[in-house]
Amino acid sequence: MSRRLKLVAISLLLLSTLWIALRFGFPYTLFFQHTCDRFETELSYDGHGRKVISTLEACTTFGSTAQEWVDLVAASGRRERIFTFVPWGGELPLHEVTVRGPLEPVVTWSGPSAMHIAVGTVDQILDQRDHVDGVHVSYEVGTVIYK
Repeated sequence: MSRRLKLVAISLLLLSTLWIALRFGFPYTLFFQHTCDRFETELSYDGHGRKVISTLEACTTFGSTAQEWVDLVAASGRRERIFTFVPWGGELPLHEVTVRGPLEPVVTWSGPSAMHIAVGTVDQILDQRDHVDGVHVSYEVGTVIYK
């Protein structure tokens, strides 16, 4: 009797483990693997053939991640990364945080070799360069949620 009870218990454990794997994990990883979407926006044009492009990349697996970066695109088409950050996702941590706009970067040229990038609220700054391709870059970032 005890051997039969052990077999039943092991069988139920295996069946329940299989059910949980099929219900929550296995089909998701099989059919919905890591997928990403990118959305590009032209932020500014300097009149000399250079553009500033913002790219937002949102990816999903078991969770979701987003990253945004700003590139300076030369007239030849060569891209230089200026600023990389995690955009504000709409969630606030436990401490009091003031959310300010603009939530998308705004670029202003103050001459052929100087630009200013302003963004109100970001989750985290990943990379921030002061000089790119002979252009001095200044920043105004309002609130950084996670420093």
